[in-house]
Amino acid sequence: MWGRGVVRLICSLLGIIVGMAGSLALGLVPTDDMAGFITAPMIAIPEPHYLAYDFRFSLIPAFLMAGTAAMLRTVGLITTCQKINDADWKRPDLGPIQRGILADGIGCMVGGLLGVMGMNTAPSLVGVSKATGATSPYIAFSCAAILVV
Repeated sequence: MWGRGVVRLICSLLGIIVGMAGSLALGLVPTDDMAGFITAPMIAIPEPHYLAYDFRFSLIPAFLMAGTAAMLRTVGLITTCQKINDADWKRPDLGPIQRGILADGIGCMVGGLLGVMGMNTAPSLVGVSKATGATSPYIAFSCAAILVV
């Protein structure tokens, strides 16, 4: 975070590497888990045999409340991103906020259909972006491409 250039941009990656090395050195990672990690293929097609769908009407109120809270969190984070990227920021621009909520909703819906855990935007990542100054859209598109692959 306090470095310059590339070191400042990859501080999170360096933190992951140092944390993993430390946990391995201290024996905090079981050898069975590491063996499974090392032998796992670098790229593989997911196996959908674990997918199962269930719908319960009794969970609709909780789902609606959680969805509303997630949407409000996304509004706040997109507004914060607008403020970070615009030195003359005065008020939120509603167009990008609407598109951000739509993109977050579509991503969560697709993830839900694929059986992943619940997802939402992450304030900590916005904080890291602000601290490192890494707010270029090229970074976002590159990360998205990596995640799609």
